[in-house]
Amino acid sequence: MLVEKAKVLNEMASRYLALLGSNLVGIYLHGSLAMNCYNPKSSDIEILVVVKNNLEYDVKRKLIECLFDIEESNLASRIEMSVVLEKTLHQVSILCSLFYITRRFIR
Repeated sequence: MLVEKAKVLNEMASRYLALLGSNLVGIYLHGSLAMNCYNPKSSDIEILVVVKNNLEYDVKRKLIECLFDIEESNLASRIEMSVVLEKTLHQVSILCSLFYITRRFIR
């Protein structure tokens, strides 16, 4: 199972790097898969994409299309993606809400 999920993450990372280029700061796994409590029957793959600058509409659309392509190819059934500006990561409210989202799946 982990090998399959690694393939999904590698595919997403390569596609997102191609789409975002130098605007991409990083792609981070969070949630149940990152905390080693992933349940294939009920969990989804949650990633956090950090970018330097706001995304244009076309780029947002392409990111979402990439998720649909991966889901339709049966590499992963459910993927949850959040895109966050790098400068907002220094704001406590953003970090607290991300912590809550991660904690919610641990219980």
